[in-house]
Formats: sequence, structure tokens, C-alpha cells
Amino acid sequence: MAAQIADGALVLVGGQARSGKSTFVRALRQALERQGRAAVIVALDGWIIPVSLRAARAGFWGRHDRAAIARALATMRRNPGIYDLPVYARQTRATSPIRMRIEVDAASVIIAEGVSALADPTWTTDADMRIFVRCPEVIRRQRLIGDYRARGFSAAAVAALLKSRMSDEFGLVESGVAIADWIVTIS
Repeated sequence: MAAQIADGALVLVGGQARSGKSTFVRALRQALERQGRAAVIVALDGWIIPVSLRAARAGFWGRHDRAAIARALATMRRNPGIYDLPVYARQTRATSPIRMRIEVDAASVIIAEGVSALADPTWTTDADMRIFVRCPEVIRRQRLIGDYRARGFSAAAVAALLKSRMSDEFGLVESGVAIADWIVTIS
């Protein structure tokens, strides 16, 4: 797969929460680097809106700053340079004061990953490759529950969050399969 990615490409990696996207993109970056090529990872979670700033019942796009994502991806492709990207602190559900610094040059492959990666035509249309990562649903669900429980959520709060995500996120994210150039299954 890495051999099919051109220098300077924008690669979008989407999939459900806790499906293995981050693990996959690290492996993809390593494969590109073994070929002597530059690659950067852009975690789209950095543009998740802090829970304290979200409108009540705003849905999937109420949790993701899609305009900022579109601007950032377009800017990085057009203007090589050093970027300090936002980082979402999952434990606090807020934007971290720590930024992720990346350096993008004209030949850098930009790998943007997150649940929203394949959900908005604004950036999926401009992508050079679209990859959907999935894993067996029972494993993904266990990971998701474990993650929320590790962050201190009660069993009732976890159940409510899972119900909410299934109603406003799952179908939208899953629709990324239809536009994916590759579907990768991780167990």
C-alpha cells in the first residue's frame, strides 16, 4: 500500500472509534519512512470541540470543528512548514495546552486520521487515498467501554455515551466504507 502513495499525497484514514486507526497510521508512516520518504500524522481528534463548549444535542458535527479541519488540511498541503497542531485531551475532554509539532515539506505524505476523516466531502474529495480501518465490533466495543471506564465514567454514563454515538456517529462514520480506496481489518 505504501508504494502506491505519491509524495505530497493526502491520505485520509477513518473508521469507528477504537477500531485501530492510530495503530494502523503509525505502521503506514513507518512503511513510508523505510522507503526513505517523509510522512506526518495529523490526528483529527485535535479538532474535537471541548465538551464544555459543545451545544446540547449538537450531534457528530457539533463535536468536530469541520471548518478548522478543512482549513488545516488545505493549508498544510499548500504551504510546507512547521505546524503546531491542537491535541485533544481525552481524559479531560478538552483541548490540551500541549501542541503537536509537525514539519511538512512539499514531498511529505500527510496522513490524517480520525473518526471524521472520511465523513466530510470538503476534504475527502481532495484526498489522494482514503482508507477505512475496522475491527470486529465486539472487540471495538470492548475497547470503547474500557477506555471510558478507565477515564472514570460510570457504567450508566458509558451506556448513555454508547447509545448516543450509535445514533449520531456510527452510520456517518461507517458510510466512509463507500468512498474508501482500501478497507483494512485489524483484530
